[in-house]
Amino acid sequence: MYSFDKIESRSKTHSMKWDDLEQWFNCSDVIPMWVADMDFKSPNEVIEAVKARVEHGIFGYAGDIKPYNEAVINWFSNKYGWNINEEWICMTEGIVSAIHMLIQGLSEEGDKVLIQSPVYPPFYRAIKNNNRVLVENQLIYKNGRYEMDFDELDRQLVGVKIFILCSPHNPVGRVWSKEELSRVVELAKKHNTLIISDEIHGDLAFKDKAFTPMGVMEGCQDRLIVCTAPSKSFNIAGLHASNIIISNQRLRETFRGILEKNGSSTKPNVLGVVALIAAYNHGEKWLEEVINYIEGNFRYLDEFLKERIPKLKLVEADGTYLAWVDCSQLGIRSIELSNFFIEKCKVGMNPGYSFGTGGERFIRLNLGCSRELLKRALEQIEAGVKEL
Repeated sequence: MYSFDKIESRSKTHSMKWDDLEQWFNCSDVIPMWVADMDFKSPNEVIEAVKARVEHGIFGYAGDIKPYNEAVINWFSNKYGWNINEEWICMTEGIVSAIHMLIQGLSEEGDKVLIQSPVYPPFYRAIKNNNRVLVENQLIYKNGRYEMDFDELDRQLVGVKIFILCSPHNPVGRVWSKEELSRVVELAKKHNTLIISDEIHGDLAFKDKAFTPMGVMEGCQDRLIVCTAPSKSFNIAGLHASNIIISNQRLRETFRGILEKNGSSTKPNVLGVVALIAAYNHGEKWLEEVINYIEGNFRYLDEFLKERIPKLKLVEADGTYLAWVDCSQLGIRSIELSNFFIEKCKVGMNPGYSFGTGGERFIRLNLGCSRELLKRALEQIEAGVKEL
């Protein structure tokens, strides 16, 4: 059994989440509930594997990647029934940079790229930085939960080159059902649109919610790129080990060509290699326990809001450790709403407006933390709301 109740000090560990508060919030006394990494130690097996590699003391270039690839293949086969061939695996330093390069390699300037707002902010930057045309297919917020607007998606996909799917969805927490994904496949095929599926949060689906990788869906393998990483699942984001899975040879060769053109490394750092192998081969028990704890945090948050801050509503989630909170009853929005949480509540969160259209009256809270830290943050929010 693992314990996640201890508040681990992350100050002065070169932590973006804890040490860069002044840079992001113009103050250093907020409780950090923002960027998507967890405040929990990684599985013991990962820690011990990295320790052993560090004790060797020589940190040359990574090689002998077959055990790495086998760990990836076995994880997705055993957990999801997705059978990946080794040659499909394209190693990268991170999914965000990979999405930038996928857009560069698989579309031209002026091409349309569709995303489903509100959504992960780097998607917007990847589109705009590469001079593509942004198309926002806004999700429907209904009865405290989000769903896709398939009729509008059908209309908007006309002429769209790439559809960036967030699955599970960050920030709204939806784990898309197989039926929903089948409809996505159908529409992408109808409109001859490529799908880039960011599945970095896939392992964090709640117990009663089944995550379906796009890689197991029929009818889309000739137009599909799947982005995966163990970074969110096992809290190893700083080790930069991610994998882009491309079964279509033409798309795969195009992506590898753009990696070469940009001088990008096609191998993770040496500590990322051993961390991924240990996580995928030995980390499943830890993952089950951390998901149980995160679900408990969601229940705690939901009950606290209902009992003590009823003006705030927790959006129903199927997974991830990111809570999307409806603040519309506060009567403030966008920057004003963000400033309220930072200045009055002293809670560092992700402002909803940064996730695009439809996010202006929301905030995102990171629940990958101890229950005690969550309690402190909620008590400060409660005090701030009372002063409004």
